[in-house]
Amino acid sequence: MQAVVTSLRQITMKRELFIVYDAEAIFAERERLKAGIDCEPGELMGDIDIGPEIELAKAASAVVVVSKKDRETMLAAGLDDVYVIGHQIAPRPTPATFDQRRTILFVGAMHGAENPNADSIRYFCRSIWPPVREATSATLVIVGYGTDVAVGDLSTECIRVLGTRDDLTSFYDDARVFVVPTRYAAGIPYKAHEAAAHGVPMVVSRVIADQLEWCDEEDYLVGSDAREFAENCCRLYKDPHLWQQLRSNALRRAEEELNERIAAETLSKLIERAGNVTPTHSQL
Repeated sequence: MQAVVTSLRQITMKRELFIVYDAEAIFAERERLKAGIDCEPGELMGDIDIGPEIELAKAASAVVVVSKKDRETMLAAGLDDVYVIGHQIAPRPTPATFDQRRTILFVGAMHGAENPNADSIRYFCRSIWPPVREATSATLVIVGYGTDVAVGDLSTECIRVLGTRDDLTSFYDDARVFVVPTRYAAGIPYKAHEAAAHGVPMVVSRVIADQLEWCDEEDYLVGSDAREFAENCCRLYKDPHLWQQLRSNALRRAEEELNERIAAETLSKLIERAGNVTPTHSQL
């Protein structure tokens, strides 16, 4: 978007353009969360400036975000033409029963050691996994682009780090619990939506719960700290009734919130808006 703004300032437009800024996520929020993790105890965290992102968004005729929470942030910052278009995933639950499943699964791409996924699984293995392994005897499976490079050193007899796989269906079918221990992120978590659509109940961090805005104890379990996260992993791994309840509710959420119809309706409104409005770009 910065490149587009710079280019438009340098040329004379023969006609006005209707520019849509696809925000994807408000990255200042991720940086704020990461800074909070990096702070030493008692150290004050400086403010993370959201201003540059908002200014880029204001240069557009309309803005697309991925969540209601991000839309509220944009509206509060003074933008008034903001549309929500999130993920579209069809529910496709894998068929294995509770008793047929044995593993705890983590899925996520890792582009380097500072990636949020790499941070979260290292945190999980260091602070959460030991009591979970002791209580369940489960195997932790870590799958996704770059996992073998970024966290391959975590691989042990009870932790399998598998790197890229073209088809994740069998991993979802083997998994009794899906974990999302993310400590800093922005936008909405595709990994959580995909797990829900495959029918694998989840334990998620408070960061992820705040992004999804689903119901704790109904759609997933929330672990606000390492102890609670571990306890909820053990509960979900051992309780078939709770497992079935969370699985059914998350599948319903996926069907209601991630369907293509919602995205298509929003896109239609945006396209209609583009056709009916004469845009101006004095802010450029």
